[in-house]
Amino acid sequence: MFNPTEIIFVPTTQCNLHCRHCFVSRNDENYDVKYALDFIDDCAKNGIERIGFSGGEPFLNLDFARKICEKTVEKELFFGRIMTNAVWWNSENELCEKLDSLFDSGFDGNITISLDKFHNQDIQKVAKFIEKAIELGQSNDLISFAAVRDGDDEITRKALNFFKKYELKTDWIDYIPQDFDDKKFWNSPKWLKDDFCKGAGNVFYVHNGGDIAGCCGYANEEKELILGNITKDNYESLMRNAAKNEIMNIAYISGFEAEIRKYENKFSGKTDKHCLFCRKLIELKSEKQA
Repeated sequence: MFNPTEIIFVPTTQCNLHCRHCFVSRNDENYDVKYALDFIDDCAKNGIERIGFSGGEPFLNLDFARKICEKTVEKELFFGRIMTNAVWWNSENELCEKLDSLFDSGFDGNITISLDKFHNQDIQKVAKFIEKAIELGQSNDLISFAAVRDGDDEITRKALNFFKKYELKTDWIDYIPQDFDDKKFWNSPKWLKDDFCKGAGNVFYVHNGGDIAGCCGYANEEKELILGNITKDNYESLMRNAAKNEIMNIAYISGFEAEIRKYENKFSGKTDKHCLFCRKLIELKSEKQA
């Protein structure tokens, strides 16, 4: 059952990197931050406990994120992650000013650095980011890595090994191709087992244009998972829309395994990756309705 406990805001889709695994549609859309602040007020009364940030690169619109952080503190909510590539800055002064600004807004959540062969950052710049974040007040245990896993991850592991002395946690994320029919990603010996998107899946993911998805994964830009828009919807209307949404009901209630049986002859093989299956299922449902 869909039971969101976190809001993830996208302050911007702009980014200083161009990673080939990224699904984010870059644009200059945005909405007045007052809608986000009102949304937090409403959601805080309805079970939302945590606020996080994704992107794009959130530090490229830090003013927006700061206002949300201040509201989060006011409502006595917790912080989740702010995702960053850690190399968006052009000078050490800029880096320190923005980190200071983030911490001054009350943010005390996890800084999660995307680090893998797809991002291919300057390792020394990442190291400087970590050094300054710790120096300015962030503890080691609130800095972590997120790494996308795709077959031979020697390059990624080598990069992560550079930071071994910090003893930072790494969360591994399965790579999902832009071409989600690619046969080499449908070669699992067995089908996935339902997990009903527990944990990280139960979020309101607020895109920079205001659309709100009930998904934090690779399908959160698909129209089939958009529940409403922050400029006109509240917690109650979003939950009503979620209850009527076919894909949401499959992902959170009836499960994907029943859909495997319905469409088994439509797949190139088997996958144990839930996000890949969801993307393909959305395509199949759309074709059926066309």
